[in-house]
Amino acid sequence: MAGITSATGLITGIPIQDTVDKLIAAASKPKNDLTARNKDLQSEQVAVTKLSSLVSAFQFETNQFTASNLFDGKVGHVDQYQRA
Repeated sequence: MAGITSATGLITGIPIQDTVDKLIAAASKPKNDLTARNKDLQSEQVAVTKLSSLVSAFQFETNQFTASNLFDGKVGHVDQYQRA
């Protein structure tokens, strides 16, 4: 038995396929928005992790300045900088 197929409603004239496509798109929008937001947050997390590691490296280097033996073994010669 063959059925009646139509791209529009038989009586109403409403485009059924277009309406269904729009409903599916509307239903998937929150998922698409969350996927995009998740990707943005992952990028931010990578940036924060990189910044954190750079700050830690900077702190390590600056802590070297507080060492009591920072200038031990360093000899400066004033005479090499004096003009004759």
